[in-house]
Amino acid sequence: MPTKRPRLTITETPDVTRRLSLVAARHPELADSRNELLLRLTEIAEESLLAEIGHDNGRREAAKRRLLARTRAITAEQAREILDSREADWAHDINGS
Repeated sequence: MPTKRPRLTITETPDVTRRLSLVAARHPELADSRNELLLRLTEIAEESLLAEIGHDNGRREAAKRRLLARTRAITAEQAREILDSREADWAHDINGS
């Protein structure tokens, strides 16, 4: 499918190849399809991440408190400058210019 986003050949890297091999060993029915192996790998990662979020032992709340403490130190003018900069970055990414 045509897209402006660059294509990556990440499945050819040694780390990802090794991980796909691990998935193939656990799910031999998928071993003939790198696409299915990659999808299963991402599903396993998603399940793991969701489990971590559910058992973060207050890390998420602590991170929120740290973020709020930092943002309280930012003036309204600085916040506008940050947002304007982000908007310019996004426009550049979208328009490619």
